Amino acid sequence: MSLNASLRSFKIALRDWQGQVELLFRYVRDINQDRVPLRVLLWRDMFVCGTIVNLVFLGLALLTVYRGYPDWLAVLVFFLPMPFNIFIWSAVWRAAGKAPGVVAWVVRALGTGWLALTVVV
Repeated sequence: MSLNASLRSFKIALRDWQGQVELLFRYVRDINQDRVPLRVLLWRDMFVCGTIVNLVFLGLALLTVYRGYPDWLAVLVFFLPMPFNIFIWSAVWRAAGKAPGVVAWVVRALGTGWLALTVVV
């Protein structure tokens, strides 16, 4: 493979990667500006994606302990997704404020319970 062909494929890969990052930033901006529906925030972002992220970091923290690394490193790895958790929880809390009466209370209770479980488990 020539140098020009390699550079061309690298530029294409970089452009694709930049597009994905731009989509992620746009989605975070939409969450922050309350443009994502409450149902999507609660079920997909918090319960599904958030739980998967937390389980992955729990596994990495356990692996860190198993491999004999310092305990402080395992604790750090375990709490790395906490800013994401708080961001999603606050977005759910804000979006629930626009829901009618009991629905807002139930959604906020579910979100807060999930956040508490991410700290304990």
